[in-house]
Amino acid sequence: MKGAVRRCIGPVNESRTPGYVCYFPVIANLLLTAVAAPTFAACITDAPNPGCVHFLMRTSSAFDVYTKQPSVVQQEWFQTHFWEMQLSSPYFDSRLSWYSRAVTYYDLYGIHTDDPLVSEHPEWILKDQKGNRLYINYDCTGSACSQYAFDFSNAGFQQRQIGVLAKMLSAGYRGLWLDNVDLAVTTSNGQGTTIYPVDPNTGRVMTASVWEKYMAGFTTQIRQAFPKAQIVHNSVWYAGTQPAGTDPYVQQEIQAADWINLERGVSDPNLTAGTGQYSLNSMLNFVDVVHSLGKKVIVQELNFNGDYGLAGYYLISAGLDALGNDAITPNNWWNGYDYDIGTPLGSRYSWLGVYRRDFTNGVVLLNPIGASTATLSPAGHFVSTDGGSAGSVTLSGGQAAVLINAPTSGIQVLGVANAASYSSAAFSPGEIVTIFGQNMGPSAFMTLEVNYNGQLSSSLAGSQVSFDGIAAPLVYVSATQSSAIVPYEVAGKQTTQLVVAYNGAESPPMALSIVPAAPGLFAVNEQGFGQGAIFNQDGTRNSSSHPAATGSVIVLYGTGEGVLTPSGVTGEVVGALAPFPAIAGHVSVTIGGVPCNLRYAGSVPTYVEGLFQINAQVPDGVSPGDQPIVVKIGGAASQSNLTVAIQ
Repeated sequence: MKGAVRRCIGPVNESRTPGYVCYFPVIANLLLTAVAAPTFAACITDAPNPGCVHFLMRTSSAFDVYTKQPSVVQQEWFQTHFWEMQLSSPYFDSRLSWYSRAVTYYDLYGIHTDDPLVSEHPEWILKDQKGNRLYINYDCTGSACSQYAFDFSNAGFQQRQIGVLAKMLSAGYRGLWLDNVDLAVTTSNGQGTTIYPVDPNTGRVMTASVWEKYMAGFTTQIRQAFPKAQIVHNSVWYAGTQPAGTDPYVQQEIQAADWINLERGVSDPNLTAGTGQYSLNSMLNFVDVVHSLGKKVIVQELNFNGDYGLAGYYLISAGLDALGNDAITPNNWWNGYDYDIGTPLGSRYSWLGVYRRDFTNGVVLLNPIGASTATLSPAGHFVSTDGGSAGSVTLSGGQAAVLINAPTSGIQVLGVANAASYSSAAFSPGEIVTIFGQNMGPSAFMTLEVNYNGQLSSSLAGSQVSFDGIAAPLVYVSATQSSAIVPYEVAGKQTTQLVVAYNGAESPPMALSIVPAAPGLFAVNEQGFGQGAIFNQDGTRNSSSHPAATGSVIVLYGTGEGVLTPSGVTGEVVGALAPFPAIAGHVSVTIGGVPCNLRYAGSVPTYVEGLFQINAQVPDGVSPGDQPIVVKIGGAASQSNLTVAIQ
């Protein structure tokens, strides 16, 4: 939907499917009034921004239901919500064409017990002093685990693993997500007991230091083999000598990565309050070490925990750190990840027993697991991530609050107009409208989002618009100008009450008249008059230098057509295949007062319902030059001062 540009192939004619008889390179701009380049949920580019969320989605086979065969709209949802995704090769190889910001998963030294490599190279498996094979201490049954631990110091195994990684990267992944990059010994006898393996190089039991040396050396080899690939290490943050991150081998491993994944994030129930080895304080200090080495972290939450994981991310965010949450799916995306709380005013600090960090657009407060309850009242006017007022907050241990600055003065709606004609007399169901006012949204424009189910979002950057309490799909929002779609649910009413909300504050209701249809046509100047945004049969934009010939078909775009058949769905994006929703009311078009034959009158494929397209044949007898063109739907006429150039 965002920035979509479609172009017909060949001339317009009756036999061609209506949705592909046009060429619409400027319609997206007309909808967005050419205000700004689109911005999206969260941070989806590599541009550093510590005040917004770079969301990395870690997936498993359970997530395949979403990625296996997504529609075009669903593909776009992934592209506009996930900064990156961790996926698996070869499953996702053929899908990189629609999502390229993918890193591929691989276990650094764990090999499944049924893998052919087990029988091909049994000598590569680490063993205890009795010669028993050792496992990765994960997914164990009490007598065995699902993966053997292979000897990552073995040159043959190292080259084999590097070869596998090279093949994965050659498919087009931007990087590697390496699991079990363990600087702490994690080999097991299958019964949950950690067993230090025999070092195949010396015949003696490995020490923790030797294990670290071998692991750090292997990660360095991988870094040297793939100097341009993005590399993520899923590693244990508290490994090595203390304080965490100061061990030389740990630092060598960090230097071999671009991101260090903090599995379980700040919500790890094993993290304690205070300043001990396994405290949240120690983990945050470890992040500081990672940053000092020029690297980033991923705060990887396992479960949804509202503000707590988000606040932990903001406490350490330095610009290109990332946040993940294994519980998120396209069907339960949380709008708390959509906020941009601005530029940090400094680092985190202790404040009344909690962690605090201040930003230009808000304040972050986090009370660690196990800490005493704290009631806090930071200076300022704030709203919470759910939009409610938040002057004072009470946080138990394991709770946090991300507070966003509230508008300093009231929201005002100064006027509402048809987005195409700028008429403000009355409005129809499904009409795209432009709203003018003050304090209605963020200072920078935020443009539309399409959710996973193919509908426009009704909340952008803390802004909402409602008609009689019914949430309206949003085209764009800003402080002084926003655009929304009148819900089809107002059909049959005579009036409706419009309310604009931003960060919990609401405007006074504004009464608007409702009529069955109120058509307006888009103009090239985006002000509703003069040359229409019309396309000729050959695909050129209609103008005095490219006039339309009599008998040819021209394509018009507008909004305010009223109800559709079949019935319109508020915020729905039209599919790419016919049949398409048709305008329910009687439609007629005149050029210079002469009636036209119509070839199509309905919704625009791949655009939101409420934007209409009419294909009209230029009648004989129309005088050359700029002629007025008027659309009537059920007796309601479009603006009279729009023109089309005739040959």
